[in-house]
Amino acid sequence: MKIGFNSLCEYFTEKTKKVYCHIDSDTYFVDAELMTSKKLTYPKEYIYIGKTSMFNGNLKTISNRCFILQNDDSVVFENYHENNLRIIEINDDEDIFEIYNEVRAFFFV
Repeated sequence: MKIGFNSLCEYFTEKTKKVYCHIDSDTYFVDAELMTSKKLTYPKEYIYIGKTSMFNGNLKTISNRCFILQNDDSVVFENYHENNLRIIEINDDEDIFEIYNEVRAFFFV
């Protein structure tokens, strides 16, 4: 099953600080992946879930991807407007693993 960015935003409304999306948000994804600090490639059709500190300053090299992120190192997402990222910034008190499990469940319905 697929899920769209708009549906993700609606589902996580209560857990979201802010949504950053400067491009067509009617995009669909086929799976989710939990980020690690060693992750170097990000296929477009996935949703990536993690913390901003895992980018190790490399967020500027990524474009046209979808992330659900906890901003644990004060990244200014507006600075990445030209990268065409779709970012759902979740609240600081949310459990990343719980968010990941919730997103993964969409693909097994």
